[in-house]
Amino acid sequence: DFFPENLHDFLTEKWEELKNSNGVIYDAQIIKPDGSIIECLVSMSRLQGLNEYLAVIKDITSRKQAEAAIIQAKEKAEEANRLKTNIISNMGHELRTPMIGIMGFSKMLDGLDDLNDVKEVGDMIVKSSSRLMQTLNLIIDISKIESGYYTPVLTLIDFVEIASATVSMYQISALEKNLTLSFSNDTEHIMFYTDLSGIQSILNNLIDNAIKFTFSGSINVSIKKETEDNQVFVIIKIVDTGIGIALENIETIFDAFRQGSEGLSREHEGTGLGLTLSKKYIDILGGKIKVAS
Repeated sequence: DFFPENLHDFLTEKWEELKNSNGVIYDAQIIKPDGSIIECLVSMSRLQGLNEYLAVIKDITSRKQAEAAIIQAKEKAEEANRLKTNIISNMGHELRTPMIGIMGFSKMLDGLDDLNDVKEVGDMIVKSSSRLMQTLNLIIDISKIESGYYTPVLTLIDFVEIASATVSMYQISALEKNLTLSFSNDTEHIMFYTDLSGIQSILNNLIDNAIKFTFSGSINVSIKKETEDNQVFVIIKIVDTGIGIALENIETIFDAFRQGSEGLSREHEGTGLGLTLSKKYIDILGGKIKVAS
């Protein structure tokens, strides 16, 4: 009654051990009369000269919980330490690389006379500056949300117009990688009140991410309206033919500073903040986001 077989596959073994010794001690889960299960320390001994046994059962639930909490805290501390290393590595790279580009190309301008060369170097400076500004904006935005200073400013927008303009903005980035970036929608206008900066950040990060991790093929951004329980939802799908996400990384894809490849040996550029920021904006604005690979 105390030790149901479905909880312990070692009970038969312990019983045989008890019959051939003076006693055994082990941890087990015990079912109480009210049906609840508790963690216990069981001490069983055979009474000398009698065909009887004495069992002392001590409730160690609190001890087990404390042990589990210590193990969990240890694992969290180890993970935090590993993440700290990744953050330092990522941020150092993402801030230093474009800054080196800006400084280096700026120095090159002194010795250039040909306008075409000046224009080419100027373009490189702009690209490096944009990358640096993007990194700083991500850090500032996520800090603002984490500290509770972000308050959505609701304005009436045409979502189709915003999404179309965002896709157009990324056409050059897609063409540079020989990718096809397309946009489709099932209705001409979708008007609703929302936070424009949040919506733009979500679209920018998701489309930028799709382009970054796609090396051949296409990216499609589609929008449609769906009604569920008398509520109208805007469904945005961003589908790409990129590298995909390993199953073990699906759960952490929206965690801050996390990427499929991390640390000094990571394969792709980026801070690991884009998807985190998108998820936070979506949660604040009452939406949902999910990923399939």
